[in-house]
Amino acid sequence: MNFGLFMMPLHPPDRAFADAYDRDIDQIVLADRLGFREAWVGEHLTERWENAPAPDLLIAKALALTKNIKLGTGVTLLALHNPVYLAHRVAMLDHMARGRFQWGIGGGGIPTDLSLLGLDPATVRGRSAEVLDVVLKLWASEGPFTYHGSFFDIETPEFDPVKERGYYMKPYQRPHPPIAVAASTPTSA
Repeated sequence: MNFGLFMMPLHPPDRAFADAYDRDIDQIVLADRLGFREAWVGEHLTERWENAPAPDLLIAKALALTKNIKLGTGVTLLALHNPVYLAHRVAMLDHMARGRFQWGIGGGGIPTDLSLLGLDPATVRGRSAEVLDVVLKLWASEGPFTYHGSFFDIETPEFDPVKERGYYMKPYQRPHPPIAVAASTPTSA
């Protein structure tokens, strides 16, 4: 039997964020020593108890302190992110993990997270689907990349071989890290 750890993570309001994040890291390190197969770290911006606006940073630190455990976002809230920036951050994290990263994705349903970024809750599904579409197509593409959707218009710069500018990063794992999708209702697309 394989064991995994899902961390929302929970941070009691009386605990300083730095101390709470240290505790999260300690739990992941202990789980690695105990032989847990994987750990997933959630993402929320405006939740006091579940405040983890950048789980990739927590995962990056945990990667340096663990040896075997696979680490994943539980989940990256796709609708909250620019897909080009997200594709690069996830690809970089995947390189740092050298095969120990799993990408958990979802739309996001915390109204205050959406409000903070000025997003209409009615667009979360469509926006999430488009973010994922852009990320996967960007990773799969060679050369110039163009995307015109409902939420994003993207034109990558042409690669300059002399200055080596215009490159966009691909993940370490091919074609990409394993992707897990969060679904919590019968209508979760």
